[in-house]
Amino acid sequence: MPRTDDSITLRAEMDLIAGLTACSAELSNNHSFKSIGYEVIESAGQ
Repeated sequence: MPRTDDSITLRAEMDLIAGLTACSAELSNNHSFKSIGYEVIESAGQ
């Protein structure tokens, strides 16, 4: 079960276009919408 401050790190090995979304279905989270955060970090070698 996800908890506050859980995170995941993904590394792209080629150029990409990424989309990020949180489930907006009211019944999926007990009628409570939560915010999500994201960060894009460029590789030091770029």
